[in-house]
Amino acid sequence: MRIKRIKKQIIKNEKLAELLGVIAGDGHLQVYKSKKRSSYAIVITGNKTEDIDYFEFLRNLIKDIFDEDSKIYNKKDGIYLKLWSKEIVELINVLGIPIGNKSHILKTPGWIKPDTNFIKSFIRGLADTDFCITFKKGDRRRNSYPVITGYFSSYKLASEVSQFLKGIGVSGNLYKETNDYFGTNSVQYRLDINGVENLYRWMNTIGFNNPKHMTKFLVWEKYGYLLPNTTIQQRKNLLKVRNS
Repeated sequence: MRIKRIKKQIIKNEKLAELLGVIAGDGHLQVYKSKKRSSYAIVITGNKTEDIDYFEFLRNLIKDIFDEDSKIYNKKDGIYLKLWSKEIVELINVLGIPIGNKSHILKTPGWIKPDTNFIKSFIRGLADTDFCITFKKGDRRRNSYPVITGYFSSYKLASEVSQFLKGIGVSGNLYKETNDYFGTNSVQYRLDINGVENLYRWMNTIGFNNPKHMTKFLVWEKYGYLLPNTTIQQRKNLLKVRNS
């Protein structure tokens, strides 16, 4: 089987760890089987206006890891990246990502945990796809107080990420939230990483590869604040303006 060849060639490194973080965040392993046919795909979803540049980065990342081409689809409800491969889906599953609905059972893959650089890369991929960075106003004149927020359905993954970040000096607060959707209680866990000091520690240890997040940080760093609801293009334009 071709998967045996891929397993021999695959290198467990930071790039692979980051990709698994991406799939853990806003991706899934899609498997369809019937009597007539079967299909296997890695599917990653994003915002069609904010994530276009990042999806090009992901396409190059996948090409670099597997030497396989993935495709980007722009649809009404968002942007999708898909890689059709039974062998790679099975390999990613073996490496620690469940097939199908994974949200409540996710945890940090075992081979990533012992290596500090691997887990940093895994968290970066997770944050690039499933975290947000905002700047709060509070009692300040402008939106200048940074907050990085991540939402998890899996307490195991939320706890592991929170504990690791705390160990490298990025302190966060983990909250359990219950929402009532159509009479069904849905539990999720919110990780808030607050303040300027934590933001700079994050940037120095984890960082972002998604321009959606990175442009927010750069505009805030340049101007000292960032208004809410700006688009990535507006932020790019702000970064082109020369300092007076």
